[in-house]
Amino acid sequence: MNKDQPHIQIQPRRPFVQQDLDELVSSAHAHNASEQWVYGNCQVERCFFYPEVVQDIDTWATNSLESTPVAETGGFLLGNYAMTPIDSYILAVQHFLPAEHISFQSSHRLRMGPASMLALDKAQLAYPDQLVLGWFHTHPGHTPFFSEIDLGTHEAFFKMPYHIGVVMDPCQETYPTAIFARREDKTMVTHWNPIEWIKWEDLRN
Repeated sequence: MNKDQPHIQIQPRRPFVQQDLDELVSSAHAHNASEQWVYGNCQVERCFFYPEVVQDIDTWATNSLESTPVAETGGFLLGNYAMTPIDSYILAVQHFLPAEHISFQSSHRLRMGPASMLALDKAQLAYPDQLVLGWFHTHPGHTPFFSEIDLGTHEAFFKMPYHIGVVMDPCQETYPTAIFARREDKTMVTHWNPIEWIKWEDLRN
């Protein structure tokens, strides 16, 4: 492989092991991680967001409001996963890494591109025991959903069934947020209504 090409660490699908699941859930509870269920018939069943992840994302999103106009911004989610007896995934999101070298960003568009993935590849060396679980980005003032560009980014760089996309609108008071994942037929959920959105402010406590 070309050394200049990103080589995000990917863990292949592994069979269900009860000990893996028990250890992941027990560790998440011990760290007071916020548990969120993923809506719909998705391969990812639920996610645990560790407190430092919630704080780091909250700070990153809040700081983005200082720009005029407010531009979309984002980053990457690292951690581990375990499988359930029905072959769905439970994620423990343990670190948030802000994206570097973004190709393009505006109030309605964010393109990460290969340079961002290369930066992620280098940053990931600090967390050798963790995997890339997906990515996070903001939709300032236009609600959480997966746009065509978002879908293209996900399909290009986040191909594993446990990869998620987290989208937040920091311009609304409660910071409404949605977790997007692939369905069992491998298609991506792209639109959720407000009933399924998380209020990010609820995770801060």
